[in-house]
Amino acid sequence: MLTVGIKRDGTIHEIKIIKPSDYKFLDEAAKHIVKLAQPFDPLPETKDRVDILYITRTWQFLPGHLLRQK
Repeated sequence: MLTVGIKRDGTIHEIKIIKPSDYKFLDEAAKHIVKLAQPFDPLPETKDRVDILYITRTWQFLPGHLLRQK
């Protein structure tokens, strides 16, 4: 499980592994995948002026190069 903080401009503020796997290389692979996906779309303008959007996801790496998200 990891949490990603995305800044208003769509770049990554931080990536935190919340619940590590038993394999450090999988944790690092998940972080690398998120970094490759940036920049994300800019955050929409709202009256609340959110500066960082935090998203928490669970990723499962499965046999056959499959990835499942929750």
